[in-house]
Amino acid sequence: MKDVIYNYITGSEFTMRVRRIAESYIQMQRDLESEKRAMNTVWKKREKQISVVLDNLSGMRGEIEGIVGGQKALPGLETFSLEAIETEGNSEEVE
Repeated sequence: MKDVIYNYITGSEFTMRVRRIAESYIQMQRDLESEKRAMNTVWKKREKQISVVLDNLSGMRGEIEGIVGGQKALPGLETFSLEAIETEGNSEEVE
């Protein structure tokens, strides 16, 4: 039995199997790194889009406040924020 195992481990079939395992492992590592880079690119793009939305929302709110003479001149303007909308959305989910 020992001789059979020894012959298998020292043979080319075993060597090829180990080589295929190592090659597969290396390829999986490369694929994972590539996927990480791709996802980071997508996330950075999405962060930029969110930033643009927030900047425009803030600008629009400032313009409205400027037109009507400040936040106090327009009742309900304080609810015109992402925080207020998020809080409102969360309370609706609880109901």
